[in-house]
Amino acid sequence: MKKLVRKTTLYICEVCKTEYTKKKDALKCEAKLLERKVFHAGDIVRNKNKRTCSQKMKKYILKGKVVRVLGPISISDNRNHIFQYEIKYICPACNQEKQALYNASELKLIPR
Repeated sequence: MKKLVRKTTLYICEVCKTEYTKKKDALKCEAKLLERKVFHAGDIVRNKNKRTCSQKMKKYILKGKVVRVLGPISISDNRNHIFQYEIKYICPACNQEKQALYNASELKLIPR
């Protein structure tokens, strides 16, 4: 049996920590703008567009709590590093507790 060891050089974007095999790709990623963090854990938010409950097939607007902020992350079709917000909510159609990921542009803060 032979042991095969390969050395790989990786380049890491300093903003989002994504690994790249090419230096130019990492530099291109680092050049993207950084979106400002809009929401924080504990904020109460609602989504701007209606969702559809998979069980009851009813449309609704969710109201929930930000439980975690992910990012910054780089999405290939976006020119910015963005944050994603994990929202925990109760579906008004089926009354089940659910979680979903949203971008800042899809959410609105509910003032306390």
